[in-house]
Amino acid sequence: MGNAPELHVVLGATGGIGSAVVHELVARGQPVRAVHRNGGHVPSRVEQVRADLNDPDDARIVCRDATVVYHCAQPEPGRWLEDFPVMTFNVLEATAAAGAKLVYVDDCQVYGRVHGFITEKTVPRRVGPRGRLRQSIADQLLAAHRTGRLQVAIGRCADYYGPNGLGSVLGTWLFARAARGMRPRWIGRQDVPHTLHYLDDAALGLVTLGSRTEADGEVWHLPAADPLTGREFIDLLNAELRGSPRPSGARRQLSRIVSMLSPPNRQLGESMVQFDAPFVASFEKYQRAFGQAFTTPHTTAIAETLAWFRIFRGR
Repeated sequence: MGNAPELHVVLGATGGIGSAVVHELVARGQPVRAVHRNGGHVPSRVEQVRADLNDPDDARIVCRDATVVYHCAQPEPGRWLEDFPVMTFNVLEATAAAGAKLVYVDDCQVYGRVHGFITEKTVPRRVGPRGRLRQSIADQLLAAHRTGRLQVAIGRCADYYGPNGLGSVLGTWLFARAARGMRPRWIGRQDVPHTLHYLDDAALGLVTLGSRTEADGEVWHLPAADPLTGREFIDLLNAELRGSPRPSGARRQLSRIVSMLSPPNRQLGESMVQFDAPFVASFEKYQRAFGQAFTTPHTTAIAETLAWFRIFRGR
C-alpha cells in the first residue's frame, strides 16, 4: 500500500452498521468514502457517493484507490436472496482490482439453532436459506483470501440495536414502537440469554479487523456487552421509558404472520433462532488477538438508542 494516504470505503454507509463504521473511522481521523444507494446522512467531511452494487462497473468505481473496503451493504427489501450474492461477487472483484482489503460484515444466523456457547468453530445446524447463503459467501471469500486474490477478514454479529438501527428486530419491535408511544414487543422467549450487539461496539470491532493484519483470513465474533435475557433487556428499557407500559412478548405464530405480511420483516422467521432459545456468541478469540475489548454497557446503549429513535420519529 506504500506511503499513499489510506482510503476507507464503506459500502452501505447509511445503514445501521455502515453508518456506525463511518463514524468510527471519522473519529480516528481516517479518510472515508461513504457509498450508499438511496441517500442518507453522513458526516460533512466524508466523501459521499451513490452507487448500485449490483452493477459491476459501479462497484469497481467506488472501490477504486481503496485501502480497506467495508462491505456493510444490503439489497432492497424482498430481494435479499437474489441480489446479495450478486453484489457481494461484484464487491469482491472490485476490492481485488483495487488491491484493497475486504472486511465483510456477517450475521450469526449462519449457525442456525445452537446449543451452548457459539464460537467461530461452531458447526452450522438447522440453518435457513439466508444462513446457508451467508455461509456459502463466507466460504467463497475465505477461499479468495487463501488463493491470494485479496485480503479478507469477516466480522460476525448477532441481532443489533443502536442509533440508525432501523433494520433489526430490536429496532423494529422495541425501539421504534417505544419512540411512538406504542407498547414495545419482545420477539420470542423472555427467559433465555441472548448476545445483542450495540452498533458502536460492532463498528469498533470491524475497524479493528480492517487495521490489523492478524485478522486476515479469519472469521471473528465482534465484541458485545454481556448477554441478557429478554426480560432483563425489557427491564432496562422500561427503566429508560420511566414508567411507560412494559413491553409485551410476541408469540412465534404472530411474528410469522407479521413477517409474511410486511416485506421488511420477512427475515424475522429465520432470525427467531436468536430469540426463542439461548443464543450466546463468544468473542474470546477477538480478545486473545487484539486485547480487552471496550463494550458499551446496555444501560448506556439503550438510552442512546431510544433517544435517537425519538429524534428520528420527529423528523
